[in-house]
Amino acid sequence: NGTKQRTTGSRRRRRQAAAVVGLALVSAGAGVLVGSRLKSPSDAASQRAAPTASRITVPVEKRKLESTLTVAGEIRYVEPTPVRLAGAVGGSGDRQVVTRLPTVDAEVAEGAVLLEVSGRPVFALHGELPMYRQLVPGSTGPDVTQLETALDTLGFSPGTVDNIYDSGTEAALDAFYESHGYVSEGASETQRKDLVAARKAVGDADEAVRRAKNDLATGSSTVSASERLAKQQSVERAIAAVPAAETQATRDDQSAAQETATATASRNNIKASRDAEKVIYDAVVAAAAAGETNPLTGMPYTPADVATAQSELLAKEQELIQAEQTLTTATANQTGVAQRGQSAAKDAQDALALALVELKDLDKPRDTTTLKDAVNAATEQADASRAALAELEATVGTIVPAGEVVFLPVLPTTVTEINATLGAVPPTDQLALVSSTNTQIAGRIAKVDGDLVTVGAVVDISVPDAGINTTGTVTDVRKPVASTSPDDNPFGGGSSDTSDRLEVVVVADESTQINQFIGFSVRIKVTVSATASEVLAVPV
Repeated sequence: NGTKQRTTGSRRRRRQAAAVVGLALVSAGAGVLVGSRLKSPSDAASQRAAPTASRITVPVEKRKLESTLTVAGEIRYVEPTPVRLAGAVGGSGDRQVVTRLPTVDAEVAEGAVLLEVSGRPVFALHGELPMYRQLVPGSTGPDVTQLETALDTLGFSPGTVDNIYDSGTEAALDAFYESHGYVSEGASETQRKDLVAARKAVGDADEAVRRAKNDLATGSSTVSASERLAKQQSVERAIAAVPAAETQATRDDQSAAQETATATASRNNIKASRDAEKVIYDAVVAAAAAGETNPLTGMPYTPADVATAQSELLAKEQELIQAEQTLTTATANQTGVAQRGQSAAKDAQDALALALVELKDLDKPRDTTTLKDAVNAATEQADASRAALAELEATVGTIVPAGEVVFLPVLPTTVTEINATLGAVPPTDQLALVSSTNTQIAGRIAKVDGDLVTVGAVVDISVPDAGINTTGTVTDVRKPVASTSPDDNPFGGGSSDTSDRLEVVVVADESTQINQFIGFSVRIKVTVSATASEVLAVPV
């Protein structure tokens, strides 16, 4: 037993020793590992430093040098364009009826007749600015420039292409209409009326000048013997007329006074008769009331006797009223006669005074200042009327009714939709829709790079997602239309501010290959400058 206990104790001690040794070895290993990962700041900095520079060489070569500008873009269709009439077709005022329409899918070439309204043509011309008014000789503005540019492109030269509708523009329009079998529209009804009025104004002004000159000539002449005799006779007649007027006034006044006196006497007699009749009536009424006997019948007074007396009194009253009216009329007439007599006498005296002054004025020198002023004023008016007529005649000629031209931004184009019908009034809104199946590539560049890209420049086109690489041509460099929605601006990262951007429009040479990738992103490489041939290239 003692031996067994010793053996067991020995084993326990060996196991403890082994555990201590193992623990020591693990601790030592951990210390070595941690020590290997600990670095001082200087050691760490030395390990991050760049290696010592070594010599690097690049071969000098002979090649063509180019400077390029890469533009991000997108493939899209050329947008459809609505066709709207800006006004009436023709200038005759006839009812507007559609008499000819294109067919869907029909191609519309530049300068072609798109449709007819009341037998008049509606032409399709190239231009960005829509038609908005009637153009007449003398009109000015960008729409005139656009019209002349379109005519010149079609071979109908308007002379100098500018913003003024002149005789050259008119001649080009006449030839253009004639080439399509139409007659250009002449002066409007309003213009013709204005022309007639202006010509009449000139005639009236010339007649006014003639009369003013005649008055001046008459007013400047010396007094003739017949004129002096006529004035003297006028004075003599006026002298005789004064007492005659006064005498006649006196006679008329006396006659009126006599009529008034007669009417007064008649009124007084009738009034006295009325008063007597009233006494009789009052007596009859009193006697009848007292039951007295009527001396004419021997019987008591009856109501009939009272009525008879009353009737006779009323008759007298009516006679008195009539007499009063006659007296009133006679009195008023006497007053009027007196006033008219006084007025006639005064008129005769005034006529005499005027005749004496006129006779005296014959010996005074003539003042023709007013007559000369009248001639000058009439002459100025005549000159102004002639100038207005000349200006109006310069503006009367071939007109372009607002509805006879439709400017489209892309031509040729295709009719894709028609909203009008034959025999109906043209719609006031969209009449038709034209569009092109052609595609274009549009991208945007900074305005500062605008001079680096020119219309007609050949570019390299890359469609990474489709694996396409081709070439194309720049067709336009323009100001982009500002968008109110960030989704409408695929080039500016969602910003609608286009104030510092330009839009570059490119058409691919292999359009059929591009057409199936509408909406794909594109890289456009524009060669800004390049050497004419290979040169020695030494890298810097």
